[in-house]
Amino acid sequence: MTRKTKILLAAGILTLVCGMAVAGVLLGVVSIPPIGEQLPEGANRASVTIVYPAAGGTWPLNSYVPIRVMARAAQPIASVDVFINNTPLEPRKGVVSTWAGQWDWQPGVAGDFVLTARVTTQAGAVSLSEPVRIHVGEAAAGMTMARAEGGETLADIAAAQGVSPEALQAGNPNTDLSAQLEPGQAIFVPDAPAPVESAQLIEPLPESQAAGPAAEGEAQDAEPGGGGEGSPAGNSANFLNDLNFMLKSSEQNQEPAAGDSSTAGKDPASVPQAPQLEGDFSGCDVKLRIGGWYYDPIDPLVIKRDEDGFFVYRSRDGGAFERIQTVAPIHDSKDDKNRELVYANEYGELTYYASAFNVLGESASNPITLPLSSFNCKAP
Repeated sequence: MTRKTKILLAAGILTLVCGMAVAGVLLGVVSIPPIGEQLPEGANRASVTIVYPAAGGTWPLNSYVPIRVMARAAQPIASVDVFINNTPLEPRKGVVSTWAGQWDWQPGVAGDFVLTARVTTQAGAVSLSEPVRIHVGEAAAGMTMARAEGGETLADIAAAQGVSPEALQAGNPNTDLSAQLEPGQAIFVPDAPAPVESAQLIEPLPESQAAGPAAEGEAQDAEPGGGGEGSPAGNSANFLNDLNFMLKSSEQNQEPAAGDSSTAGKDPASVPQAPQLEGDFSGCDVKLRIGGWYYDPIDPLVIKRDEDGFFVYRSRDGGAFERIQTVAPIHDSKDDKNRELVYANEYGELTYYASAFNVLGESASNPITLPLSSFNCKAP
């Protein structure tokens, strides 16, 4: 065998070995579960629930709506917030791992409102509750019972009390307006509605049916879509991200050997900082923007954040949140494209939030509620 033949044979064997190694790696990568499966929904280290009011309830605008919230966490709780539509109420502080409290909110204006609560632990974990949608109606009035002297009519009492005959008739539906009353007969006289004294005015959701027709004058049949940089829920941007996340999770779960001063099992030190979320819509297209991080003052191209990516959650028409997309991390200026998310052909009354995640868990952003026109944006 000549020297040239030996070299060619060795090169062939080396190529074969390398090919087999690459194939093995690829097969291993293919079997790596996506990040969305490695960190399933509900894996947060804190939970928060709006226990009252119940979803779908109706309240008079001059009443006080008691918003009762319960929160639990593995670490002491730092604060609990309540959002009404996109407006936060005054946060409450906590010091223990189990918290319960109540906000008394007087709406002062009729309309529909979506309530969400958010808990933040002292370790930095942030979780959001399921949304609760309520309706606020017109001011309610009470009734005062009076006794008839006998011989007068409801119309006479209405004139004497300064109320409309129709209102008095509504309070006494079994008595005719012109019928003479018996002595001592009970009559219910409507009171003036209680005043709105301590309202925290928050703009209600627009009435979606009030929107005009689409640009072409016809309603658009929407096929729900998802856009933006990233990938659908359960799938990651690429296999390398999935593999890297699995390796980091494995290191995090390892107990360091005696005398081992490495960072295995210690990095990251905490859940990532919660992002901020902005949102708007045009027609049936929703646009979200992830923000809230801060830049390294020494190197302005480096963003000080410790996330492995973001999950995007959506609630439709007051239903439970579902994870709809996994978004790549934002670690420096070249990742700016990951800030902007677009979901085309959406429909319904939508609430979104974005959650930064790493191997330790998630940190939820503020919620964003966007009421799309039910006239223009219809379910498929």
